[in-house]
Amino acid sequence: MSKSGSVVGEKSPVEKENKAMLKIAFPNNFKGEQSQLKAFLLQCNLYIGFNSKHFDNKTAQVLWAVALLRGPATD
Repeated sequence: MSKSGSVVGEKSPVEKENKAMLKIAFPNNFKGEQSQLKAFLLQCNLYIGFNSKHFDNKTAQVLWAVALLRGPATD
């Protein structure tokens, strides 16, 4: 148990409610510009993190992210 009395790793009701209230913007498409890669990956990680119930496994996450690639990024 943690100091708050909850099981370690378990989200508190406040954390669960805050996550449900926050909406993360859908990531921009990535067109292969190296200067935009870090921002794209951050957007993807945030989106996946806040919508984890829609991603059963890592493969689903990768396939979803690949669908956002455009232009030279698909080569």
